[in-house]
Amino acid sequence: MRRALLSMSTALLAVCLASHAKAVEKQAAVNGSLYAVVEATYDGSTGPVTSYLQFFDGAVATTTFSVIIVGAQSGQTYGQTVNLQIPHNASIQYSLGQLLKLAGSATGAGKANGDTSYTVYIQDPDAAAGFQHVTWNPGSTYLENASICSNGLLAAATLASNSNIVVPNVRTSSLGGGTFPSLLEFHNYGSTSATYQIAVVDAGILGADGSTINASAGTTVGQASLAVPANSTVYKLFTDLQTAVNWQPSSTQIYANVIVTNATGGAPAVVVGHSIHNTPLGGDINMTTACAVNNPTSATKYAGTIAGLGMQSGTLVATVQPSSASSASSGLSTQSSVERPQASIERPQSISQTSATLLLSTGTSVLLSGTFDSSTNAVNLSGNGYTFTGTASGGIYSGTYTGPNSGSGYFSTLSTSQGAVTAYCGTYNETRNPNGNDPSTAGGVFNLQIAANGTVSGDTSGTYGGSNAGTFTGQANGSIVNVTHMSSGKDPANNTDVVATIQNGTVSGTYPSAGGTGTFSGSTCALPSS
Repeated sequence: MRRALLSMSTALLAVCLASHAKAVEKQAAVNGSLYAVVEATYDGSTGPVTSYLQFFDGAVATTTFSVIIVGAQSGQTYGQTVNLQIPHNASIQYSLGQLLKLAGSATGAGKANGDTSYTVYIQDPDAAAGFQHVTWNPGSTYLENASICSNGLLAAATLASNSNIVVPNVRTSSLGGGTFPSLLEFHNYGSTSATYQIAVVDAGILGADGSTINASAGTTVGQASLAVPANSTVYKLFTDLQTAVNWQPSSTQIYANVIVTNATGGAPAVVVGHSIHNTPLGGDINMTTACAVNNPTSATKYAGTIAGLGMQSGTLVATVQPSSASSASSGLSTQSSVERPQASIERPQSISQTSATLLLSTGTSVLLSGTFDSSTNAVNLSGNGYTFTGTASGGIYSGTYTGPNSGSGYFSTLSTSQGAVTAYCGTYNETRNPNGNDPSTAGGVFNLQIAANGTVSGDTSGTYGGSNAGTFTGQANGSIVNVTHMSSGKDPANNTDVVATIQNGTVSGTYPSAGGTGTFSGSTCALPSS
């Protein structure tokens, strides 16, 4: 009996081992089209070179990078997906060995599978997220920027999302005692002289445990202005910028991020280069290339206005990233039982990230973030007490919003793919006399925006007199604008044809209103810079 039980146990063990082996063979394959791809990277176990990845967060708050490490020769995934939370404006450097450890694997794990290098797959929902890949040979002191950008440049992404240029991980005077000084080049490609605002940010650093980030990461340590003549280049050692902002980095502040903006607003007309002088070898390394996680040319930007209760008025710019479902049907193939945690953190393929900036007429700027669902075209945003709920279709993103102090209203925006968008903010007033003997008045906010191709959309919100609020669409032909207003109640009787005239930065017009007439007027209003 004992021998029979032993035989049965042995058979069950064999079945379990075979089942486990089969599960491992079914390990998930990564669909690289859904990721930024870093190839090839080294953990230092098969040669003198080690790869370092620097993750930059240009989002409005802390962002989360998702990282998968795959053997370049075997296609084997090592460990689980690593989630890295990077503070706003920080750029944290990890060695490949540290990433392998965080994934639950280890340096040298690839040797058993014949892997001499690794491929790193990176996702992040934010439009201004980026990275840089550098390699280091401590024996020869040879440093190289090995960044190859599958989804475009970080500078293009931050310019599109934040109207700034970012140079990540510039070497401060504290790195190696100044052995690798950084030189920055600022070229003004505009036809007039320009003054740029230069912000110096503590890029941050990992603690000795390989996971804790220092508290000052992402903190702006100082700002300076830099004037550059038209079509000229100005060179600045980073130590000169340190002096200009009165910053003496500590021994652990070895990297800084440099953020360049236009001091007068708008996008800066500047190309910024970054090189490092390798003092031991007597040569220079071009460190300019840094990569975007998400292709900046694939995002859709919407610009427009809001109209709310209490005469609340403002402008809105939203950036919508394309969903994974629009580029591929799935991110992972057959998933094994041992790899299941990796899949559990992934968002539905139809969901992507959205960010926006709301600029109120009071001058208050509000940062918003949310999601876009390509299966329904729903775009939802929230932040600082505001919630925007709407849909994006046919080049228009519009809907309703709520805000602090029981505020609410409507918003409407146009895709900038239709050309530059000009916003107009104003008010309307109307007289009513539906029965011929019961006159009344009403009024409120009347805002609209016009794209370069003539497409028009807008929003209204009644402040007094019980007038109908809602959104409208139309077309501009030269200086004449024709729109149809749809009230919040969607009552066909409230559909109102409006004719307006645009002249010298103003818009005005009239419309019929329940036995009376209405007038409105407005002028151009500034859109947020991002």
